[in-house]
Amino acid sequence: LSHDLQTAQEAYPILHQLSGKVGQRLKTSGQSANNLCVEIKYATFDKYTRQMPLTRPTQDEKVLYRAACQLFDALWNGNPIRLLGVRAGKLTDTGEPFQMDLFSYNPKETEKRMKLDRAMEKINKKYGDGAIHRGIKK
Repeated sequence: LSHDLQTAQEAYPILHQLSGKVGQRLKTSGQSANNLCVEIKYATFDKYTRQMPLTRPTQDEKVLYRAACQLFDALWNGNPIRLLGVRAGKLTDTGEPFQMDLFSYNPKETEKRMKLDRAMEKINKKYGDGAIHRGIKK
């Protein structure tokens, strides 16, 4: 980071940006993440990481961002932050079958989100990365 972050409000946009980059790399490689990890290096150069399993394999930056914020909130001790990192783990091919959650599966919402993702990818391919992106909602 160009300067140390002092508040969580400063860190959330960075986490959003990093989650978006991770999601885009997953899409490009045709893989999905089953695990997410957040790394914080403090101004004292102490480094800490936390990871968590995701409920389903995903490339969705919104899901990745929520998980990253959850991990960040559990990990951050209030000291100034020198470095933030987000990485995906336990990768699987996108086409691989996975166990769905019986109680939270909503096929209409899933299809709607997939259509939106495809439209955003087309716009970003045509006009360049960052031409359109999701807003931040914490």
